[in-house]
Amino acid sequence: MRLASLSAKVRQGIDWRLPATAAILSATLLPIVWLVVSSRKGESLSEMLGMLHGPFLGALRRSFILKTAVVAGSLALGWPGGTLMGLVQFPGRRVLLTSLAVPLFTPSFLWAIGLSSFRPFLAYRHQWWFDGFPGAFLTGVVQAFPLVVFATLLVARILPASLLEAAQLAGGFWVVFKASSRFSLPASLGAAVLGGVLALADPGPAQIMGYHGIASEILIAFSARYDAGLAARKALLMAMVLLPVLSAISWRVSLWSEAHLLGREMRKARGRIEGTLPAVMVFGFVAVSLALLSPALVGLTRPLRGTQTAEALQYGLTVLKQSAGTTLRYGFTAGVVATALGVVLSLICGRSHPFRLTVLLFSFLVLSLPPSLHALGFAGMAAHLPKSFDWFMRGGSAVGIEFGLRLSPIAALFCLRAWSVMPESCHQVAALHGVPAFQYLWKVALPQLATVMAGSALLVALISVADVSSTLLLLPPGAGTFTSRIFGVIDNASERMLSGLCVVYVLSGFILVGFFSIVEARWRRRLGGQR
Repeated sequence: MRLASLSAKVRQGIDWRLPATAAILSATLLPIVWLVVSSRKGESLSEMLGMLHGPFLGALRRSFILKTAVVAGSLALGWPGGTLMGLVQFPGRRVLLTSLAVPLFTPSFLWAIGLSSFRPFLAYRHQWWFDGFPGAFLTGVVQAFPLVVFATLLVARILPASLLEAAQLAGGFWVVFKASSRFSLPASLGAAVLGGVLALADPGPAQIMGYHGIASEILIAFSARYDAGLAARKALLMAMVLLPVLSAISWRVSLWSEAHLLGREMRKARGRIEGTLPAVMVFGFVAVSLALLSPALVGLTRPLRGTQTAEALQYGLTVLKQSAGTTLRYGFTAGVVATALGVVLSLICGRSHPFRLTVLLFSFLVLSLPPSLHALGFAGMAAHLPKSFDWFMRGGSAVGIEFGLRLSPIAALFCLRAWSVMPESCHQVAALHGVPAFQYLWKVALPQLATVMAGSALLVALISVADVSSTLLLLPPGAGTFTSRIFGVIDNASERMLSGLCVVYVLSGFILVGFFSIVEARWRRRLGGQR
């Protein structure tokens, strides 16, 4: 009788989960749906497809060439590198990973500035390596390569210790490396595709490197021609071309993640493998990482040589202070909105497999769509809504709210993973003893998710601050983030002053990521001591 009552409660819980999940997903997708509907009112599908000729078709072709190259390059370098980082511990590993994390939280045009500034170190006949397509490719790989490394590292670390120990006994480190690489390939491929889409949708490197793609066409239509409808149609055409590939990859990655990443409770490997081969591979990975990051960093610091270095850095600090309020406001708002939606979505889904798969598919698909698509839809909605919605759609928090809606899948993935690895016995005991759902969530579930919520909020905030394309589409008049201030003076400021701004941004990102890395390590050691 008790079990029957519990089963009835479960069915009742599932009954309300569907509309609640649909409401959250609809709120996230609403700007994109608005953009599709409003664009179809102005032109038919055949008229939109008629734009696929001339300069627009050439820009689209260049963008997809760049995307394919970035995906292949970042996968070739990040897949084995991330697997190695997940298997081997070595001195300086945390410093290396912190350095690799910085490109993820800094705008891509900043690295394009560094690569472009590195050209004077080369002979004139070799300077084309950092111009046009090669320069845009290197900029994309610098940011996509760390994304693949961290995705692969995360997956490699969840492999059971028994499997790795058996593989090591069977054939040593090489067999362990191959087994871990095969297991992490879907995650690596998904991260590489996401990095390729971000490279395709970012207009910053195109403006600096002279390799103009579809992102430049969208930005020019919106900011130079002041034609939001034309920008929306171009963004929709880009999404229509991307959607078949992105849908297939998102579906495969969702199935793999639901089967392998959620609900795995096992003894973790120690991550200390001795031998000559791991040492050689680590040395090679460190060399590759330095070869990718060093040119941009050296190029950023090159103009600072001289007597006016202090003046340039002081100018960068001044701009940082002036824009700190707006930057922090947008980042904080985005982090709170995304984390709140992600937590609610993960708690609603629970351990129900159909809901988890739906959320995974939604999350991967939304994250892989071009950011400008969501931003243009949000701007279109704001233009047609009455003045009573100004506080939400046009006020100072509008940019943060848009970023929070678009990046809520990040928080959902983090919280869903943390929720799924909680012991099933906790949920069963609470249900059998009749603990109220709200009390259980408040006293048991949320404390378990607290660190994950903080991490996802920080990640969303950093990504929001670094995204310049969506910010330029939504930024209210008179407001400016540190990123938009740098982007706005690329063609006006001197090389030394621009370098000072970029160096201050990179140092700020490195210090912030390093600080939270130390805090996270101490928190893990404290938990380990308590256990």
